[in-house]
Amino acid sequence: MKRKRMDQKAILEYKIDEGKAMGRIEGEAIGLEKGRTEGIEKEKKQTAKRLLQDGLAIDLVSRYTGLSKEQIEDLKKYILEEPSAANF
Repeated sequence: MKRKRMDQKAILEYKIDEGKAMGRIEGEAIGLEKGRTEGIEKEKKQTAKRLLQDGLAIDLVSRYTGLSKEQIEDLKKYILEEPSAANF
């Protein structure tokens, strides 16, 4: 009977470790996807800033970057308000 309890305990510990490992793998995958998404968004904003600095109209910047007109208007305000932001 004692051996059976030890076997059950070992199985339980194995399942817990397996669950933790699966959780880590899922967490890493979520983190990588989030990082990619944030990186793409940052690049879109940098491209929009350059296009605005070159004088392109907001509707065209929106079309080329996929950002909303509101996001681009906010970027434009930021560029105009912060002289150092022009160099980002």
